[in-house]
Amino acid sequence: MILPRLTRTKGSDATKRGDDDRRGAVWLRPSPSGQKGVPGPKDFRSNPWQDDNQTMTMSSALYMTVPQHMPDVLFSDGLADPHKTATFLQFNKGDVATATGVPRRMVHLDAKITEELRARLTEITTICALVLEHFDGDLDKTHLWFTTRNPLLGNLSPREMIRFGLYRKVLRFVQEARGQEPPSVS
Repeated sequence: MILPRLTRTKGSDATKRGDDDRRGAVWLRPSPSGQKGVPGPKDFRSNPWQDDNQTMTMSSALYMTVPQHMPDVLFSDGLADPHKTATFLQFNKGDVATATGVPRRMVHLDAKITEELRARLTEITTICALVLEHFDGDLDKTHLWFTTRNPLLGNLSPREMIRFGLYRKVLRFVQEARGQEPPSVS
């Protein structure tokens, strides 16, 4: 059985499917010749890992996923503090259970915390720290951002989205917004 040769293409197929083509996605389809050993169309796109001009933007975007500073409001001894995070977002035990998908009886924000709960709360702490960093450490502005309804988030507040368990969507939203910002000069 002869399989058609696959080549990298971009553009028309992604547009027809309604997929977002801005991230440099690569779509595969059979080559026009369909024969093995016959070269398909050449891909002339630049490869960011080989292009010296794009090194800075790629490396800066790579580290935009974590905050540069660990504020005492959210962290203790360099680690995300689950109790401080719940207090910062004004979550009770039930809110933490709903946000993380952990049963309420398993929610302990002290030394008995499970690894699953700690991992999910660390992601939520990262969201809070990234937003706090955006507002230059201003707690009032950060709290206002978390409690104000946002039309880009389906007219829900980021706090409500996190409480409903959609913290990964909020994290993606914050990281994409940070990627559009010019790098801060420190």
